[in-house]
Amino acid sequence: GMPNVLGIRATIAAWTEGGPWFDAVTRQLDANRQALGAFLHERLPRVRYRPPEGTYMAWLDFSAYGLERPAVLLLERARVALSDGADYGDSRCARLNFATTPAILTTICERIAAALV
Repeated sequence: GMPNVLGIRATIAAWTEGGPWFDAVTRQLDANRQALGAFLHERLPRVRYRPPEGTYMAWLDFSAYGLERPAVLLLERARVALSDGADYGDSRCARLNFATTPAILTTICERIAAALV
C-alpha cells in the first residue's frame, strides 16, 4: 500500500523527534519489569519468572500451584486478564503484559496474589 501524508509526517516526527519519548517509555518498562520481579520474589516466590530482555511480556509459570489453566482461574477469581499459556504451548503458564502504569501493575499483582492465597 501507499502511506498517506499523515502517516508519512508521523513517521518523520517519530524518527526525528521521538527520542526523548522512546527513552522515557523504555525506562518505565524497565522499572515495571523490575517491580514485577520484586513483587513475585517477595509475595509469590512459587511463581517462576525470568525477566524478559527485549519485550514487555512476562512469562509466569504457575506450575508450583498445581494450576492447569492459571489465566482462566485469575480471570475468574482476580478479574485479571492474562494471556493463556495454553495458546503458547504450556497450560500451566500465563503471559502478563506489563506495559502499563505502575499503579495498574500494582493492582494486577495484588489481585493475583489475593487469588492464589
